Amino acid sequence: MKFSAEWLHRGDSSAPELSATTALLEISVASRNVSAFLDRDAKVGRDRIVMPVYPIAEGLARHWWWLTAGRAGTVLPLRRFREGFALPDLWFRPDGVDVHIDVYPINYDNPAVSFYEVAHEQTDVSSFERDAGHFIDNVLDRLGSSGVVEGWLATRWSDVRRSSENEDERLFCEAAGALGIDPYTCNDEQASVVEAAAKMFVGDSLNEFLAAQRHLRRVSDSLSWLSEQEEALIRRGRLPELPKWKLWMQRRIDRSSPSKRPWNIGRDAADILRTHLNLDDERVFGNVSAISTLCGNGQFAVGNGAANGLRASVKLDETPILVVPEFPLEQTRVFAIMRAIGDYLIFHDSGPLSPITEARSHRQAVGRAFAAEFLAPGRVVEDRLRNGATIEQISIERHVSETLIENQLVNLGLSEARQRIPSLGSPETRLEPGL
Repeated sequence: MKFSAEWLHRGDSSAPELSATTALLEISVASRNVSAFLDRDAKVGRDRIVMPVYPIAEGLARHWWWLTAGRAGTVLPLRRFREGFALPDLWFRPDGVDVHIDVYPINYDNPAVSFYEVAHEQTDVSSFERDAGHFIDNVLDRLGSSGVVEGWLATRWSDVRRSSENEDERLFCEAAGALGIDPYTCNDEQASVVEAAAKMFVGDSLNEFLAAQRHLRRVSDSLSWLSEQEEALIRRGRLPELPKWKLWMQRRIDRSSPSKRPWNIGRDAADILRTHLNLDDERVFGNVSAISTLCGNGQFAVGNGAANGLRASVKLDETPILVVPEFPLEQTRVFAIMRAIGDYLIFHDSGPLSPITEARSHRQAVGRAFAAEFLAPGRVVEDRLRNGATIEQISIERHVSETLIENQLVNLGLSEARQRIPSLGSPETRLEPGL
């Protein structure tokens, strides 16, 4: 994604920042000019927007840490920064690895303009930081050359740059962004939540945990519950075969390719493991015991109760300890333990404690894909569907939820399921971060 501003003479505005940054704005997403629009009154098409671009730079800077470290599944509309001017219907959704950018058609009545481009782009965080940061720098240079006294944007951008260069500050800011709060204006209660979580989780795992927390006052309860369960399950939560599988799979799993979707990574890893274990596609795992026995522990036990936002966790040790909450449905427990196994095998270098959460992040999506493919291989699901089985029948046969089968079919590109599931970022699921 790129913003390109051709500066115009100072506009008519009482705010010097707006006057100085009036420009012809072009926005490019996936190599498409999404700023192109139809002026319905003049009945003519235009390829750039005339507007002050300061509000866009300010919005990007204000949400910087959420855009670069967020991963909760929420989305942020560019139109939030339009200050009364018409902008395309562009949405940002970060997932912890990439920033997804989606553009949809939109009509305005005042002014009477229509943006008609549709575009989708997935850019890695470092590329987004480079391009968005370059745009903010250009806006600040324009303000400086126009004699506008440094204001909020200059101060905020200086804070962001300083934090980026200080490891402790950067880690706190990223954690705050994952939690959906502003690291520079958060209160003591919010800061204490980050600090408490950082005593158990580090790095990417910390951000994964925080991204799933919806109720800040319940975070300490979740952390206490997890500590208690790890202690209680120190023997019955171990799966001794996993380290052997991990060593074998490390050389065979490629999660670095930017072209690989989470589903592809998880699916490939599950297929590799099933092949390594010589498991027939028809092998069904109907309960947690069937999986834990395969992993070397026929006496595995799930935890007592559950915690806010957590679906499972993996404590890295010589033999990893898995904590799976006491979900009411056995198929939910099965899916959770398989997600935890997938996270351990694929993200083996992520720290001493890994959370399996409800966040809609890249990492959690990989784990979900791994579990789905291991429990209900796509080729089996597709074959059963083509032979007349219903989604309900397949889910019963594989001892999994209908939602899992539907998601498998969507990822396989089969239209029957695609019509039944709204895509993330559609109007039904659009939310905004709480910054």
